[in-house]
Amino acid sequence: MRNAKKLWLLTSTIIIGFVVISCDNANNPQTHPPTFTVTFDSAGGSTVAAQSVIQGGMAAEPSDPTREFIPAAGLYAFMQESLLSNYTFVGWYYGGAIYDFSTPITAAITLVAQWTAPAEIPTPVTGVAANDVAAALTHVNTNPGVFSLVMDEHAYVTPGMSIASGVKLTIIGSGETQEIRLSSNGVLFEVNADAALVLDRNITLVGRSIDGNGGENNITGLVRVSGDLVMNTGSGISGNTSAGDINSVPTMFGGGVHVANGGTFVMHGGVISKNGSNHIFGASGGGGVFVAYGGSFTMYNGEIRNNEAAIGGGSGVLVFSGAIFRMYGGSIIGNKITSNSGGGGVSVNGAGALFEMHGGRISSNDAPWGGGVSVINNGVFHMSNGIIHGDSAGENANTSTLNLAVLHLQYEAATAQRGTFNASGVFTPLGHLVTTSETINIVNGMPR
Repeated sequence: MRNAKKLWLLTSTIIIGFVVISCDNANNPQTHPPTFTVTFDSAGGSTVAAQSVIQGGMAAEPSDPTREFIPAAGLYAFMQESLLSNYTFVGWYYGGAIYDFSTPITAAITLVAQWTAPAEIPTPVTGVAANDVAAALTHVNTNPGVFSLVMDEHAYVTPGMSIASGVKLTIIGSGETQEIRLSSNGVLFEVNADAALVLDRNITLVGRSIDGNGGENNITGLVRVSGDLVMNTGSGISGNTSAGDINSVPTMFGGGVHVANGGTFVMHGGVISKNGSNHIFGASGGGGVFVAYGGSFTMYNGEIRNNEAAIGGGSGVLVFSGAIFRMYGGSIIGNKITSNSGGGGVSVNGAGALFEMHGGRISSNDAPWGGGVSVINNGVFHMSNGIIHGDSAGENANTSTLNLAVLHLQYEAATAQRGTFNASGVFTPLGHLVTTSETINIVNGMPR
């Protein structure tokens, strides 16, 4: 009895204590210090992430942002690297004074970057009005050398802008993307042997198509290259459909870019889109890019997308006799063959035509056969890395009406192998690739 009484007293004490503590917690809830957002306004520089700081805490000083300086619109006798320099970052300012990052945060604040412009600002070439592409071409062709053309407005130009031997011209857009548009049918830029055209950021070349600029299809490709063409990140070649002339077959190939006669095209970035090579009564092909007859195309990054081609194939890229296409990265995606032909993504057609796939992806293209890649007429395809999506890849799948969605080979008249390349670019085959609708995913020469 005495033990039961002691147990009752102990239990009552615990219950009473719990009730007292619970009531105390209810009447005096725990509080947490508020947090405040510190925002960084880079004033035209690179983005700096905001920080959430507890009241009384300190913001962490971020890495310095960067800000590129682009001079006023005009033609400059400089290489791109010399023309474009950076502002100098001074520091983060608050309330008109440089901010001390040891200051406790007691409210939300915005810190603003302060910059100093370059000490030497280049002067444009006199006698060439801003955004006057024709006048700029006249000057550089008369005075061969290295030039940069900065544009801050769209421009319409007449066809036949020829870049002469000995000229290297870089075109740069200032601010938002600037467009150079064709005012009538014809080639926009003709890059001759020993000449170079570099399309840099914020510049897009726009051709002519029945659904776009001009309301009618063009008769040729937008850029024809027998010298050197380079595309960098932020550039574009778009909206040109080459319907061609049945009596002038070579003009039909390459809706966006036509590379031949030893010309070179290097794509570091940018987008080639909504171009076409669509003459249904004669040979055509290479809606995005056509490369042939000693030409070469090297793709490191960027996208070739939503282009079309008819007879001749290669709605993304057509690699024709005696040419080479090396793909190291980027994407060939969403291109389509509109007639009875092959190679929705890439067509390799003819003796001496070689496609080397070192990386990148080929996805969501469509053709009657070879929705991803078609190799015919003694063309050669070597693959060391990369992916060509097949039937099971969902929206990324290449498609084909004849169930040859990924890779189509023309029996003995085509070669397709997986393997490795050495430092000198020599290919060592490790196995054959066959006609298939299944995804081809190769890593260091081996199926994954």
